[in-house]
Amino acid sequence: MGIATSYDLSIPRDALTDVETAGPLGESFVSIDVSQSNGPPIENYGYLQSKPTRRPLSFEEEIRAARALLELQAADKASQDSRTGSASVSTQKSKP
Repeated sequence: MGIATSYDLSIPRDALTDVETAGPLGESFVSIDVSQSNGPPIENYGYLQSKPTRRPLSFEEEIRAARALLELQAADKASQDSRTGSASVSTQKSKP
């Protein structure tokens, strides 16, 4: 990716890049982090390092994580109900 500006842009050579997304369904963009940088400016047509990334979750891993969160939420609700003496009504049919 190239960056062209009508003004002098001085990005340190040791700045780190990362591809980010503007929200869950937003556009992707490249973020340049200069917060830990102190090197000389990058030269024309130079390359910046990217931040280490994690492997994205598979669809199955996302479903498992969502199920675990729902189970934790249900357990928390049951715990609160038992402390307050209220009971929730289950709409699930019991198996014969």
